[in-house]
Amino acid sequence: MSATKISELSWFHDFPPFFTLQPNLDTRRKQLDAWCSLILDYCRMKKVCTFDVNDASKFPPFSNAKINRQLDSNFIQVILEELRSRGNIEWEDKSKRRCLVLWKSPEEWAKTIYQWITAHGMNGTVCTFYELLHGDDTRSAEFHNIDPQLFRRVLGELEKRGQATVFADNGAEGMVDEVTKKTLSNIPLLKTKASPRDGEQWRQRLKEELQALIQYVKNNKEADNDWFRLESNQEGTRWWGKAWTIQDMLRYEFDIEFDIPVTYPMSAPEIAIPDLDGKTAKMYRGGKICMTDHFQPLWARNVPRFGIAHALALGLGPWLAVEIPDLIARGIVVHKEKTASTTTADGSSSTK
Repeated sequence: MSATKISELSWFHDFPPFFTLQPNLDTRRKQLDAWCSLILDYCRMKKVCTFDVNDASKFPPFSNAKINRQLDSNFIQVILEELRSRGNIEWEDKSKRRCLVLWKSPEEWAKTIYQWITAHGMNGTVCTFYELLHGDDTRSAEFHNIDPQLFRRVLGELEKRGQATVFADNGAEGMVDEVTKKTLSNIPLLKTKASPRDGEQWRQRLKEELQALIQYVKNNKEADNDWFRLESNQEGTRWWGKAWTIQDMLRYEFDIEFDIPVTYPMSAPEIAIPDLDGKTAKMYRGGKICMTDHFQPLWARNVPRFGIAHALALGLGPWLAVEIPDLIARGIVVHKEKTASTTTADGSSSTK
């Protein structure tokens, strides 16, 4: 919409009788039609998706200082009820103080979003909630920054149509719980599709990888959840470092390593924990961890946007959270302080 001012949306807004509820029924019907159109056009222009009656006096369409006019509370309620009867608002509370403004129905929003997804070649791609709603790629989209609750409802509509799959938040799908989704949404996405064989393109890809890793580490530190250190050779083809997890106030630290496969990023890196090789069924030969059933499809649908930081967040982090407590409980992993020495019944000390 090209209009930027309320007066450009409706000339009635500068007409004083417009602010007084008309007694004649035919005139009132036209008046309410005009008010409903103005409010919906304004909300569309400003991307207003919620309205609080307590803030009605601050809602620009309801007043006009130029002609010294303002709607009274009774007239506002009449307009809101008219919008409700037309399906353009839904009350969010029993007291009817806060409502959802539907200048597009959920069905219309679903169509808009699916058309955008199709136009940008993203069918079959896994996107985070944050990425679609607030990401740089959707800045020009009509649905950018709309109300999160409305957006979730629209995603549900797409799911009902079979045009989207919304991952569950339960423990069985640990890769997509709320904490992981929030973490994932704050890791920069990569753009360059290149492997170590691609020369200058790989150097650009490596820059993007490092930027994503730096941001991920920064996010973790700000959340007081720092859990790994990583470094690489000059070519960025060989990576190694430390990863740790806290259990019962004790820090369990492990060496980690992986190579970038020649088919990267089509193939994800295989992260290995050599110290745990052969100690769990959730590991391949050489200490390479087994990713969950969700990881590989998720990675494949997000080439080239996922990188090393995403592999750590979606693969290694959840693996450590699930496997290490079990290995500790079974006595397979023992903290280094507990392996130093034990005291026998007669008071002597023995080393394990």
